[in-house]
Amino acid sequence: MQDRRGAPPQPSDELGTGLLATARRVGHLAWFERRCFEWLGAWSTVPVDPPVTVLLGEAAARHGWHAEVLVARLPELREVDRGSLVVPPDGAAEAFLRAVTVDPDPGSVLDALVGQYRVLLPTLIGAYRRVLEGASPVADGSLARWVRMILDDDLDEWCRGDDLLRGLLRDEASVARAAERQRELESLLLGSPFPNI
Repeated sequence: MQDRRGAPPQPSDELGTGLLATARRVGHLAWFERRCFEWLGAWSTVPVDPPVTVLLGEAAARHGWHAEVLVARLPELREVDRGSLVVPPDGAAEAFLRAVTVDPDPGSVLDALVGQYRVLLPTLIGAYRRVLEGASPVADGSLARWVRMILDDDLDEWCRGDDLLRGLLRDEASVARAAERQRELESLLLGSPFPNI
């Protein structure tokens, strides 16, 4: 069936529900997971405190796996190329991630950990929880099982990362620097759909 202009009907997605909306959310999350894999993998080669290096190396591997899992769960839709879904939600989200992913350098480990464990990872955890809340028990059962596994990984990493970060907050100057870094990154999220994907 075609509309009056002769174009085939497009899937309705104005309300952010349905198969296409879920596919977009999962694609956005896969994009973030790939970037985390790349960034944390680069950080895991920097000579910093061994517990930090180990955590970041393990986290990189898990985020790489998360990206693979999510891409494999993208639905095959006739009207949408799966690869075109693995993109940032918008330019603001892309700018936010560029700001989070500071270049690997022992002098910027505090900034990196604040970005990952005080802003990015909590935001991703919230996004995964929203995917689960909106999942249909029938249509999205498989996706929901995988998202729960990813969420468990992220919650564990968040706790471990925040513990390491707290160990670096040794004086008023480091506390102030961490708070300013978090404020700076949180302000970049204002107006972006990323926190609500």
